[in-house]
Amino acid sequence: MSSADIFAIGHYLAKGKAEAEAVPWLQEATQDYYTKALALLESGLKYEPYNDDLQRLRSKTKKLIEIYQNNTLVEVKKLEDPMIKAFTLACRGLTEGSTRLHCFYNFNNTQFLRLAPLKVEEVGLHPYVVLYHDVLTRMESEELMELALSRLKVSGVFQVQGLAFKRMRTVKARWVRKETNDMTRRITRRIRDMTGLDLTSSEMFQIINYGIGGHYNMHKDYFNLTNINYTKKSTIDKLGDRIGTVLFYLSDVEQGGATVFPKSGYTIYPRAGTALFWYNLHTDGMGDPSTLHAACPVIVGSKWVMTEWIRELGQLFVKPCLKPSFEQ
Repeated sequence: MSSADIFAIGHYLAKGKAEAEAVPWLQEATQDYYTKALALLESGLKYEPYNDDLQRLRSKTKKLIEIYQNNTLVEVKKLEDPMIKAFTLACRGLTEGSTRLHCFYNFNNTQFLRLAPLKVEEVGLHPYVVLYHDVLTRMESEELMELALSRLKVSGVFQVQGLAFKRMRTVKARWVRKETNDMTRRITRRIRDMTGLDLTSSEMFQIINYGIGGHYNMHKDYFNLTNINYTKKSTIDKLGDRIGTVLFYLSDVEQGGATVFPKSGYTIYPRAGTALFWYNLHTDGMGDPSTLHAACPVIVGSKWVMTEWIRELGQLFVKPCLKPSFEQ
């Protein structure tokens, strides 16, 4: 990339209120300009070695280059955070998972599963994450993607006070009601079979598309409402926290796009027709920090997923509130 290209990217990020991401790009562009300027000054001094102006400019340029190099080193040191390092290793598939895992058929959650059990693969035990196989057909995946294509919008990050459009998430998404058509109603019943949870008060489906470079930085799905001041009643208060997450993979990804849990070292690669499920809360309703997860950047291809966040209020008679375990 040329200096102009690097500067253009930095300028675009700065205009988009992503100042932190813009700094290294602008530093790189500036340093490249100074390096070229230094080369020109060196050439000029070959012809006029006693020119005071050229010597002064060369000295200043060298100092500026040193300053930018030192600043870049400081930024690199800041990135050497244990969680960021774990995130990077997980995205590269270099972490080691647990060996005390197995696959099984789930035929216990609902009566229907006694006739058609679901194939389950344990991803990890702490937190407990499972991967369901063959829970979506190719036709269903294609229909969901077509359903979302017409109204895809840049998606923000949901906060207690509203939406925040941040660079931590670079995706397009569309919310879809579970009652949209026969297919969405059928998938809703399937999620009930998979999780054993009541979906009456759960959120709408969110169909998400990650293009090349699309990613979602480390985050937790729960809000931890037990620590929020209840001065203003909202939808979150009425429905409760997000007790569980179901993440459907609608497409394969040629390279990249894995879902990772940095604290536990889990790495799950997208595979059409599969779905991840995990609990976001401990048995006492408190958020589980070990569920911190992220979507790695898509390197080649396009990644389509559908997320269903299940709220805790509807589970009053399904999942009782138990005493905290010693591991919590």
